[in-house]
Amino acid sequence: MIQYLLKSADFSGLFRFVSPNFFKVVSPKIVFQIAAQIKSNQADQRRWDQVCASYAPQLSRAALGVELERSKFPKSVDSTLTGLKLDSRDLGHRTLALFFHQVFTQDVWVIDLRSDAFEVTAGDLLWKPKAYYFCVEPSFLEAVRSLYRGFYSWDEAQFDEALRDLRMEGARESLRAHFGWGDQSAVVFQLKTFQDTFAQVFEACARSGTQVKGDFFVLGLMLLGLYERLETLGGAFDVRSSFDSAIAAVATNGSVT
Repeated sequence: MIQYLLKSADFSGLFRFVSPNFFKVVSPKIVFQIAAQIKSNQADQRRWDQVCASYAPQLSRAALGVELERSKFPKSVDSTLTGLKLDSRDLGHRTLALFFHQVFTQDVWVIDLRSDAFEVTAGDLLWKPKAYYFCVEPSFLEAVRSLYRGFYSWDEAQFDEALRDLRMEGARESLRAHFGWGDQSAVVFQLKTFQDTFAQVFEACARSGTQVKGDFFVLGLMLLGLYERLETLGGAFDVRSSFDSAIAAVATNGSVT
């Protein structure tokens, strides 16, 4: 089931970047169950329509320069041409803001952030994901939101509390290395870096005897697509600015948990 999702489907090219250390700290049985649910969700047209109908207007009101197309089978997009129509930094900023906005507003995550899921039309960025989505467990969702907010708000206490909630205290320094040092105003995204830093995170968890929550598999798939998208665009991106834009949009259009 896991190989179906990662190797036979649209994530095939990203499979080699999944760290083997991940399966040292997450139950393969749980990952199998999550992968089976994602596969099952793909076949549920009604549910997919509901997911898109719910998030599309929220994303539009956020005014982040990204619109969600409501289609289970979007047409093929030539991603090699996409970056030529708008500045790559702007496209990257919008994609990052989309990632953060979704994490902070949705309990059902649409996972597909690959380059092939985006198209530029008349200066607008159109998000045309395939029907990969998953309802994230509430306590995991709250902890991930707290982790991001703590890091990008320079709130060490909130960051550490989120680590405790995620049972990842032993991977603190590895996670900070994954986020990047400095002010995150010029971050270069590479899939190999993603693989290496997350391998260190999960190795640290394994050394401390920690079993992390299976929903990390879903977050990992989102991040794989995000990294592929940003590496394809090329250049350095102001991640902190993208985070701030997303949080400002959420504060204006709804509450953040």
